[in-house]
Amino acid sequence: MRMSKRILKYSVIFNGICKIRYNNTVKYTVFPLALVEAALVVSFSTFNSLWAFFTIILRKFLLIFISSIIVVIIKNIYFHIDYIVFSKFLILDILSKLFSFKTLIIHLSFSISILSYIISLNSIITSEKAYQLIILTPIIYTLQHIIFDLDRPPYGYTSTFIQNNNNGFYFLNNRIIIKSILLSACNFILSILFWLDFNSLNFIIPLLIFLHFEIIMLSFNNKIMMGPIYKNHLLSTYSSYPIKTLLDGLKYRPNSNQAFVRVTAFQELSLRAISLDPNDRKEIYYIKYFNPIFKLCLDVIENTYEEINEYLITLEPDAYKLDRNRNKKFTPKYRYTKYGYSNIETSNSTSIIHSFGQKLMKSFNIFSFNNEKINKNKLAEKLVPIPMLFTSSMLSITSLLIVGINSKDSLISELVKLSLNESLIKIKNSIGVMGNWVEKWEDLKRSNLKTDELENESNNNHNNLDLISALYEVSVGSFLEIISECKDSLNDVILDDDVVQLSKWVLETYSYKDNKYDDYLQNNDNEYYRKDAFRPVDDSSVQCFIDDDDDYEEEYRKYLNDPY
Repeated sequence: MRMSKRILKYSVIFNGICKIRYNNTVKYTVFPLALVEAALVVSFSTFNSLWAFFTIILRKFLLIFISSIIVVIIKNIYFHIDYIVFSKFLILDILSKLFSFKTLIIHLSFSISILSYIISLNSIITSEKAYQLIILTPIIYTLQHIIFDLDRPPYGYTSTFIQNNNNGFYFLNNRIIIKSILLSACNFILSILFWLDFNSLNFIIPLLIFLHFEIIMLSFNNKIMMGPIYKNHLLSTYSSYPIKTLLDGLKYRPNSNQAFVRVTAFQELSLRAISLDPNDRKEIYYIKYFNPIFKLCLDVIENTYEEINEYLITLEPDAYKLDRNRNKKFTPKYRYTKYGYSNIETSNSTSIIHSFGQKLMKSFNIFSFNNEKINKNKLAEKLVPIPMLFTSSMLSITSLLIVGINSKDSLISELVKLSLNESLIKIKNSIGVMGNWVEKWEDLKRSNLKTDELENESNNNHNNLDLISALYEVSVGSFLEIISECKDSLNDVILDDDVVQLSKWVLETYSYKDNKYDDYLQNNDNEYYRKDAFRPVDDSSVQCFIDDDDDYEEEYRKYLNDPY
């Protein structure tokens, strides 16, 4: 009897892989770490018999193991990938995070974990010292954990999930050592302030605890963040119908903390799009998959810039100035147009009110969006909580367009050309809206900084981009890559007038004809600007991505003649 093929949901595969990675964290990190630490603690004691030695080391191992498991469990429960920002104001955001039920649960969990760990050290420290550590150490670790949102994995907006093959001591790096030393120093200083205790154990014991916690945290992140690759295979390949399963993941509408599934699906799509193996892209160019996949990517891009645009509409800066397009690099058609105040002064009698209003607004802006760099970053994170969706979608569209248009298969080339204009329009809108964001902050810098300060600020501007400014550069880079790699095919496509104008501006701005474009790419650390990332694969196997169904090619050609 022939076994029927199964179409697995992407979330089922991903959740299964996450459970395996979760178990691997316990098996390959927590267990050996607890065993080594228990052996080190026991080495400071003397024993009358071998049985006493094994009994004590087992008890200490269980205490340290329980301490570690609590950390892993609490990390797993509150794990999330989106930016959680309660307010664009830094102080309000921190207070909202600290005074929450989540903070209480995390603090209690860390307290129990540290209590278990300290009990295992009863042969080294006194009960009075243990009492101090049980009170102070959990508070310090909880505060830094909540304020810096360490439940979110430490990858940025440009990260793609590439498997880490380094199975060695990847966690022994300078960052966690320096962090543990700083936290231990805080513990030591507070011990002096509260108890006038200058004992060096107030530094050494917390240092061991913080290092222990940090190793577990990094191990958990390292395992979970391996993304869409498991044993050198993409996750969707574990289904009998990989692209159908991938499409299910792209469509997945997650619950509160299940956004990781959809992000991983988009990461897999981007890996397939830039893969050197044409077989990874082969089925994506089937018409039944290509159109919905492309639509989902464009929807992500559109939703991102619309969220930003809705915020820009609510702003009312420089309400009394006639010229709103001062020093603009590029004025797109898609821009915010609503303003709360009239931009024309009708009489001189309002000059006093006008002057007073401006001074009053400046006084309030000390804590607002206009004058606070940290608030700007917080606001960007609030508007774009999951930037990886945007960057993965942009990367996928760019690569699929370039490879498809340059394909030797005319059917694929024609299919991709049908989506070229719409894609460029979406990217153009993204550049326009995010460009407005960038220009707003540049205008504020011009108005608030002196000339010499502006020069210093411009030198460090690229290294200190906020989230939306970085996504703006990603959009410009993708647009530039598409029009430069597909320029031979643009004459065959009816392009929107705004797309044509933006194409000229992008090429002139980045001096593509003067070969300065390569320097721009080389000087950029962003992986999405790498010129090689979008190069079409010169391989004959790129041709003939058509299903085996007899009627499919005819259906395909009918669609090309009348797609709507």
